Amino acid sequence: MKKLILLTLIFKLLFSCSNEKKEYEKKEVQIENKKKEIKIEDRGVIIGKKDVTNEVFGLGELKKATSYFTIIKNDSSSFSPIVVKYKKNGDLAIKQNLSYVKRNKPYSQRLNEFKMILAEAAKEYNFDSLKKILMGRLMLSGDLAITVTEEYKKTKKNKEKITIADYQDVLDFVLKSRLTKDLNELLKPYSKSVSKMHLDKVLFTSKSQLLIHSEISKDSTKIPNKILDFLAVIELIDVKKSY
Repeated sequence: MKKLILLTLIFKLLFSCSNEKKEYEKKEVQIENKKKEIKIEDRGVIIGKKDVTNEVFGLGELKKATSYFTIIKNDSSSFSPIVVKYKKNGDLAIKQNLSYVKRNKPYSQRLNEFKMILAEAAKEYNFDSLKKILMGRLMLSGDLAITVTEEYKKTKKNKEKITIADYQDVLDFVLKSRLTKDLNELLKPYSKSVSKMHLDKVLFTSKSQLLIHSEISKDSTKIPNKILDFLAVIELIDVKKSY
């Protein structure tokens, strides 16, 4: 009888230990899964890329060209800037590649994506050789175009039309505008800044054209009826690193 009681107690003890071990292992698995979820959540955004060397035209002979874009929850962004490397001298340029067909994302969202894309592209390309940004039309930048227009109108309140004679004046203004400040901030991690710009087709476009091509976050009732617009090629210069 004593032996039976002893065996029963041993069995209960072993069973209890086994349950505790399983519960401990279960908790470990839950903790590990939680860690993995946190890592995935921290990453959040995946940067996709595509070789477009044979798809980019009008930029001269290219050694290599790569399109980058963000992927969030399996949804690829329509914003896909292209980094190109020239055959002749190995210089790099970035084509902003804003769309004329789809409405471009709000400027702040696109700027945030641009930061992540540059960080990824810098792993593949040596940004010491980055010389230009091919911006395209200002109008496609949405909120940025509105801000730059508002800044311009503060200095040129009665300006209704822009002629070729005004180009230099506009250029001097743009080099001090929000556009240049944002670019310099964006390029700071790579020790680059805006050196000069080449503007073409400088004019005032309509508010309706802006709204067709860009999503905006600003109050649409407060947008100027005429929006400053131009094509811009931006040359970059090295900034001395401070140690």
